[in-house]
Formats: sequence, structure tokens, C-alpha cells
Amino acid sequence: MKLTPLVVRLSLPLMFLGSAHAAAKSSYALGLVAKSQSNPVFQAARVGAEQAAKDLGVKYGVSIKIDWRTPNEEDAQKQAEAIEQLVLAGADGIAVSCSDANKLTDAINSAVKNGVPVATFDSDAPASKRFVTFGVDDIKCGEQVMEALAKVMDGKGVVAILAGNQNAPNLQKRVQGVRNAAKKYPALAKYLRVHDVKQPVDLLKR
Repeated sequence: MKLTPLVVRLSLPLMFLGSAHAAAKSSYALGLVAKSQSNPVFQAARVGAEQAAKDLGVKYGVSIKIDWRTPNEEDAQKQAEAIEQLVLAGADGIAVSCSDANKLTDAINSAVKNGVPVATFDSDAPASKRFVTFGVDDIKCGEQVMEALAKVMDGKGVVAILAGNQNAPNLQKRVQGVRNAAKKYPALAKYLRVHDVKQPVDLLKR
């Protein structure tokens, strides 16, 4: 999970340079729209983005502000609204981790049409006009999770996958990877259960 702050740091230079080439300015505002404020992964991504902004500011002699527009809980519609608001506010670039690619594609395309470059990180909207995406190989990630579980469980037992929001493209692929690897372990695959809960404690309520 430490990769998410890293990929945000990698995307910011590209967003900055993508907007900077159009017109030289002394200050830039880059929007950051993560999935939820309650997720510590995205809090870490925010810290990484703000540090990258400071580093780039020093390097290029400019001021770079990170405009954090992340909903409290996962809500793709609120993410789409945040992108629209960032465009209206004059953002020079936007990075977004998509809770639901289908609901965000139009908002991303509209931002690009209005001259605002958009990057995705962690969770992509592949059919959109975003200029770059940063993340891991999610299918491979899921396969590695299943392989590690199979090893410690000696290839048998009950596996529960807490998959979170199943509208998120990255999580769909991770579950696919888990299922792919599980086929090699029939005693595990038979009892594999995927739950669409966002927090482990939610599973206890079922």
C-alpha cells in the first residue's frame, strides 16, 4: 500500500509540466481527488503530494498548491463534482483515484476539454481522456495475495476477501487475480468468499 503515495509523487511532476508548458506562471494549483478521507492510504497520498509540490516548487522557482477535494467516504458522484469544481476554480491539473470509472469518465473528459490535464492514480478510468495513469498491476497483486495465503494455509481452508467498493476498477482486477490464483488450490477455491465491505469490522455485522 505504500506505493500509492509514491505514484502520486510521480504523477505531480507530469501534471505540473503538462500545465506549465502552456503558459509560464509563478504559481500553480493542482487538484487531488482521492477515494475517501477516511482511508489512511489516501491521507498518506496527500502528504506525498504536498511534499512533491514543495520539492517541485523549489526546483522550478514557483509556488504549487495542492487543492485537496476528497469526499469523506467513497462517493464517485462527489468525486465527479469535485473535478468540475476544480476546473471552475482554475486548477492547472488534477489527479484522481476513481471510485467508479463509469461515473468519472465524463467529468475527466470535460476537464480535459477545458484545458485541464488529468492523471489517474491507484484506480484508473481507462476509457477517459486522462493523459497518464499510475498504479500497480492489480491482477498480479491479487494473484500474489492468494499465493501468500495458500502458502500459510497449506492450500486448504476458508478465505474471505474484503474487496471494498466493487465499482472500483483496481479492486475488480485484484479480485480477479485472487480468483485466478485460487484455481490452483481447489480446497481453497471451494470456500473462497468475496465481500464488498470497506472495513473489516463491517464483516462482523453480517
